[in-house]
Amino acid sequence: MRAIASAVVLLLVVLAATGLEAETYHVRQDGTGDFASIQAAIDASLDGDEIVVHPGTFYENIHFDGKNIVLRCTDPEDKDVVASTIIDGASSDSVVRFSGVESGTCRLMGFTITKGRSYYGGGIDGGEYQLPHTHASIENCVITSNEGMEGGGVAFCDGEIVNCEITNNRYGGMGCWEGGGLFLCNGNITGCYIAGHSAYGGAGLYGCIGRISDCVITDNSSDYGAGVCGGVHGLFNCLIFGNTSAGVRNYQGPIGNCTFFRNSVAAIDICDSNVTNCVIWGNNFSGDDQLLDTVPPSHCCIQNWTGSGEGNISDDPLLVSGPLGGYYLDPNSPCVNTGSVSADEAGLSDRTTQADGTPDTGVVDMGYHYRLPEQNTHVEVICALNSEEFAPGDVIQGFMGIENRGDDIEVDVYAVIVRPNGFLLSLTNDGFADGAWPCFSDLVLPSGFAAWPETMFELTIPAGIEQGSYSYFAAACRPGEGPSGVISIDEWQFEIRAAAI
Repeated sequence: MRAIASAVVLLLVVLAATGLEAETYHVRQDGTGDFASIQAAIDASLDGDEIVVHPGTFYENIHFDGKNIVLRCTDPEDKDVVASTIIDGASSDSVVRFSGVESGTCRLMGFTITKGRSYYGGGIDGGEYQLPHTHASIENCVITSNEGMEGGGVAFCDGEIVNCEITNNRYGGMGCWEGGGLFLCNGNITGCYIAGHSAYGGAGLYGCIGRISDCVITDNSSDYGAGVCGGVHGLFNCLIFGNTSAGVRNYQGPIGNCTFFRNSVAAIDICDSNVTNCVIWGNNFSGDDQLLDTVPPSHCCIQNWTGSGEGNISDDPLLVSGPLGGYYLDPNSPCVNTGSVSADEAGLSDRTTQADGTPDTGVVDMGYHYRLPEQNTHVEVICALNSEEFAPGDVIQGFMGIENRGDDIEVDVYAVIVRPNGFLLSLTNDGFADGAWPCFSDLVLPSGFAAWPETMFELTIPAGIEQGSYSYFAAACRPGEGPSGVISIDEWQFEIRAAAI
């Protein structure tokens, strides 16, 4: 269901934006799909098309050739599917190359990308050292065991990099010169796990100037800035620990709500901008010199701190283990409710520092905030009409059912008709309206809720209506996120023909 939902939502977005129907190609190694290789599907595709790759190991070095397409596995949110959909570069070139001109509508989603080897971007090369760099987004990928002198994992990618695991990338056993994980990637980097790299400078990330948030950066080794080296647009809510050398070096942007722990040289080495709401503890082995050549922070918990700065404390933060790691705060920690702003203002009221998963409220806690425990979500919607073929004068009856077999949940519910020209009509409280609009907003579904099926609308088909193929969709989405937040979706296809003579 989730894979179907992703495919249909992407289709709806493209239809709504362009009014044209994009192609969807399936790649299966056994020859039962449209293509047996990924590159063959890319070569046949046009802007707006989608390529769905079914599980298997594809020994290829692929090139997007500037095409704004979606290339994804069957379910990018399922880790087992991602682990079994592998692009293996056979150590002959970058596994994935972009030309540098792709826009943000180009998406690479849900692959294990491995055994690439190139001077720049052994796993993914987003362009050239000089501009342009690609703005394609890279989502839910595992980028591992690739080799590159500059950017063993990823280089020159200026689009969004989201929810990726970037691990153990290097250069031929000699160590990368710079950026073992990511090199000169200037888009936002969000929710990534970056670990196990070695390089002369910035083993985890080097020269990545976009906003880096919600990332775990660990076990990287470098002479200069093992975790992060360089950056200007902010390091926010990151967990940076166990790196050999400084956790962050030569950083020029703000650093907020990060936890630095057991980085061997210092937590931060050379930073002349604001450092706020951080936990900085156990770095530099001896516990001395947690910060080097850094402007005094504020509202931070810093081991052995005797320097200046508003709201700083030096009490033990009382770090404890929890379901997602070892850097939660004990409820009695002096770091609880002692930050500089509210949790809402910090954008962390949907995260937690507590092992029991209690969201942060009131004054923001210092340090890294974990994602809330995943909700047991098993919502299913179905939709149907009273027929599959209609003519002017006929009455269409639309039905929808919804069931929640998981935890209590709040959703927006959509009932949408897609016309032959690709435009959308949504059922609202005031009747049908153009575009994608919910018929129910913030609907609370208790666990065990079921309604099968309910009549949603009745319409008499007018004379002169456009003839052709239509679709009726029902969808449940996360509140306020629209089609991008789909949880469950169903489709009923129907035809409108000329009236019988």
